[in-house]
Amino acid sequence: MKKIFISVLFILTLIQCATKPEIIRTYIPFTNETVTSATNNIAIIKINGIEIHIKYLNKIELQKLAEKNNPYLDSNEAPLLTTFKITIYNNRDTKIEFEPKNAILLDGLGNQFSSLTYDMFKELYPSTVYKEYQYSFIFNRYYMEEHYTDDYYKRGKAGKTLFKGGKIYPKVHVTGILAFPRVSAKAREVTLVLPDIKFYNKNKEIVDTKEIEIKFKQKLVRTK
Repeated sequence: MKKIFISVLFILTLIQCATKPEIIRTYIPFTNETVTSATNNIAIIKINGIEIHIKYLNKIELQKLAEKNNPYLDSNEAPLLTTFKITIYNNRDTKIEFEPKNAILLDGLGNQFSSLTYDMFKELYPSTVYKEYQYSFIFNRYYMEEHYTDDYYKRGKAGKTLFKGGKIYPKVHVTGILAFPRVSAKAREVTLVLPDIKFYNKNKEIVDTKEIEIKFKQKLVRTK
């Protein structure tokens, strides 16, 4: 009877561990005169004929980007960086311009972070390929094989998913990821700053420049 009780207790413990909810970090945008909507934690900004959608990507959302060699997660599948998905819709008849390298993140603790560029990801994931000599018994000679490391694929996926920015032409949208160094869990509020958004006229002259600030509340959320 004692053995049966221990077995049942062990099974229940496993079930509880398996169904234990996970606590993840998320950012909830504040609505104000700049952020007109925050549906599904997506901050929506409408200004000068453009529309900007910004959403913080938590661990679960980052995992969906890549099952293997995810450049935004560490070896334990935990977020390595603070990442936002940004989409800019240019509904104007003229182009606009925004360089993602100019984006800034303020953590409210006195720290300022710059957006990571692709060149920074090259430093983060420096290894790309190594060569190895193999012997072929069929052809009775040595040959060289190239092997790609995990860093090679992580760098490639970062290059594909990072927000490219630059000149955005009329009636198109551009989407991608803005990545920053990891913000402390002690930060209550963070501010994402998008400076120097340039607006052109049909003569290809800059007629206006805007800076947009989006404030988020950092919160721990228990998953189901």
